[in-house]
Formats: sequence, C-alpha cells, structure tokens
Amino acid sequence: MFTKRHVTPISRLVENDKSSVSKTMTTAVAHSRRMLVALTVAHHRGPADTWTAARDRAARAAGIDRTYAARIWSRWQDMKDVSGEALMRLSGAYVALCERSEAIEAEQTALLERIDLETAHEITLAAALERRQQRMAAARASKVPQAPSPSP
Repeated sequence: MFTKRHVTPISRLVENDKSSVSKTMTTAVAHSRRMLVALTVAHHRGPADTWTAARDRAARAAGIDRTYAARIWSRWQDMKDVSGEALMRLSGAYVALCERSEAIEAEQTALLERIDLETAHEITLAAALERRQQRMAAARASKVPQAPSPSP
C-alpha cells in the first residue's frame, strides 16, 4: 500500500551541494578585493601616483605577492577561490589599517574635546571679566558725588 520513496540523506545533500561552496568562495574573493582596494587607497600617494604602484605597495605591506594582488584586482569576478594565506594576510593588514584609523579618530576627538573645554573656559572667563568690569563701573558711578541741582 505504501511505497517507499527514495529519500536522499541530508548529509549527502550538504556534501554534494556545490552551490553553497561556490557562493562562499565568491564572497571570500569579493571580500579580499574590498580589503585590497581599501589598502590600495590608503597607500595611494596622490595625483602623480598610479593605482598599480599603490596596489603593489599595499600587497607588499600585506605580505602577499604582487602578481596575486594583480589577479585579485583585475579578475576577482572570474575567480572561484582565493588563497587562504592571501585572505588572512589581507584581512590582517586591513584590520591594522582600521585600528590605525580608529586610533587617529580617537586622538582627534580627544583633542577637539580639549579645545572645546578650553574655549568654553575662555568664554566663561571673558564673560566673568566683563561682568566684573561692569560691576566696578557701576560701583564707581554710584560713588561719584552728584552735583546738586540748582534751586530756583
């Protein structure tokens, strides 16, 4: 009455499922390219510099071969996989770049807060000095004897 259908075990589906692995690797390739681009932008020296030279400096700083960086740079959409070593080195250099940026931002924020406090103190001090001068002028004016009015 009941026929037994063939059911593929879940472990086999996961083992033979190439689509999820392909998407994961493509994501890793795209992620490595984003990190390489960020490092390249950080190493770019301005209008007289070329992006290729900046990319090579970024690759050298990250510790990967410049030819592999060129491959990631130009053929990342066709790549199915990226070297684990290159990915780890790029991510390490990217994390270091982010930490340097965050440290600079924290330093600048602290400096701006200190400047704001000093400015607020100076403004408060200037206002206090102005009020003191006004009180002194008012006290002098009250101590100056008034000339008597002429009587008719």
